[in-house]
Amino acid sequence: MTQRYIVGDVGGTNDDLAVVERKENGFEIVFKQDKSTDNQQSFLQGLKKFLTDLEGELEDNEFREACFAVAGPVEDRNVEMPNADLTIDAEAIERETSLDTVLLINDFDALGYATELLEEEDYITVQQGEQSPENQPKAVIGAGTGLGKNLLIYDQGLERYVPHSSEGGHSDLPLKNRKELELAEFIQDLENISHQISYEHVLSGKGLENMYRFFNRNSFQKEGTQAEQISKTRETNPCSQKTFSKFIEFYARCCRNYALDTLPREGLYIAGGIAAQNPDSIDESFLEEFRNSSPQFRELLTKIPIRVITNYDISLKGAARAMELESNRST
Repeated sequence: MTQRYIVGDVGGTNDDLAVVERKENGFEIVFKQDKSTDNQQSFLQGLKKFLTDLEGELEDNEFREACFAVAGPVEDRNVEMPNADLTIDAEAIERETSLDTVLLINDFDALGYATELLEEEDYITVQQGEQSPENQPKAVIGAGTGLGKNLLIYDQGLERYVPHSSEGGHSDLPLKNRKELELAEFIQDLENISHQISYEHVLSGKGLENMYRFFNRNSFQKEGTQAEQISKTRETNPCSQKTFSKFIEFYARCCRNYALDTLPREGLYIAGGIAAQNPDSIDESFLEEFRNSSPQFRELLTKIPIRVITNYDISLKGAARAMELESNRST
């Protein structure tokens, strides 16, 4: 019998729901719906509509298992999303739908599982690195609506990699000169915060917009520009160019610090919508800042493979893999 799962990637901007089918060599998305998270008042009601829509789309539309990858920490089978006004409760879903088993995982756990499913067309290699000993750590980092991180450690008993999510995107942003201090103080005033700004305050869609406002603060045109527009005009608009260049510098610095923290000799995977939509921005300037360390550690950083994940749907397959592993564990 063909195994199919209901899966979702629920972020601060988009809510993607899908049916994923197990194939001999991986997973295939057989049906998918994309929605804006901003337009949803209730994840449960949106899911119920999705399940109803399936009745007219697929002949085999009876599903019992689902995994939702959510942008936020999972506690007691519940997620209150920090970047969206949504709460997702696994027990409520099981109680009010036909789904018997609902698994909630962090969205970067799903990306962690997905690193095992990547095919060549799903990513771009920006630093070849060096062949590492078997089963070394892997790391995933990604800027989108927020900034996520995940570390994958090989479990000898399970004979597979196990993802470990974190809220490392909220750790303090290191500043290296007075101009960056001015930027940090500008964002503190703009966001009305008294604590040190975090990586996510600059490495996110909103971070791009905040930096654009900073670099444009002396212009007569005071209104902000959306992150998507900044990305599109990064080669034609001087302010967008300056903003995106600084974004890439911060991104490389964050990746360098994360790589030194975790030593992901099996690979550092850059995920998230901003890199997926602008893969050419992870270029030589990014690599130069990434390797910007003492000679001893510059050599080490050069040995780490860096890959940009360009398949934005891969997290849905990662969620299916997580559900499969949970099902196998329960039987």
